[in-house]
Order: sequence, then structure tokens, then C-alpha cells
Amino acid sequence: MSLKSIDDFEDDDEREEDELDSTYAVVPLEKFEEAWQEYTESIKEKGKQSLYMVMSQAKPELIEENKFKIEVATETLKETFKAEQLYLAEKFGRLFGTTQFSIMVDVKELPEDERGKFLTTPKEKYDHMVKVNPHLKDLMDELDLDFDY
Repeated sequence: MSLKSIDDFEDDDEREEDELDSTYAVVPLEKFEEAWQEYTESIKEKGKQSLYMVMSQAKPELIEENKFKIEVATETLKETFKAEQLYLAEKFGRLFGTTQFSIMVDVKELPEDERGKFLTTPKEKYDHMVKVNPHLKDLMDELDLDFDY
């Protein structure tokens, strides 16, 4: 490869970046929701249970053109989604033919009576199971089972 062809190659990259920067298409909420549902089902099949839980419970909202927002119940769920957030924005941007696309995530504080529905740590899950079935604690003690939580 000659120096001239490297320069041509770099020029092509710059042109592609310019074309990507200027790509803009309006994404309707209905189309976004369809893509959201399809992706949610695909991650379930891949075994990403935590992300599936977040995405299946979150209802995307359109906050302004090509800017969507979801609300989650806890900071832990927010972090679970944030791990995939950039990938999703890029994937959906390519799907809809736009580079100006974003998905934001906020934590929505739940009323006290609904907070128990979201058990995120192993300790919370264990405590809830013991509350539902107190014999579980006896069984854990009897079998001398302990786990780090």
C-alpha cells in the first residue's frame, strides 16, 4: 500500500464520518416501542435476565425528538441498563438510520408499599424468602449453609 492510497483511505474515513454526523431521521415513538420489544425478547433468549427485567418493566417515553427516556425503580437497575445503554442507542440509531439518537434512564422513587417488589441483592432476596417461608432459615441453619451476600 502506497502513501497516496493511505491518504485516500483516510479521506474516505473522514467523508464517512461526515456523512454519519449529518444523518438524521425522526424516530416515531411507536416504531421505537416495537424495536424495544423485539430487542427485549432477544435478550431474554440470550439469558440476560437482569437486563430483560429492566427493559420489560420500563416503558419508553419520548421526551423530545429522537430522545427517549425510561424510568427504573432502583440505582442497581439503572446501572444494569447503563451497561447496555450506549450499545442500544447505536443499534437503534443504525436501525432507524440516524446518528442523533439517545436513550436516557432515570430512577423513579417508588412508594414505600411498592419497594418490596424489586429485590436486587442476594440478601434482599433471602430475607424476602425467609419472610414468605420461615422454615427456610431453619433449613439453612440445619444444613449449616451460609452464603456471602
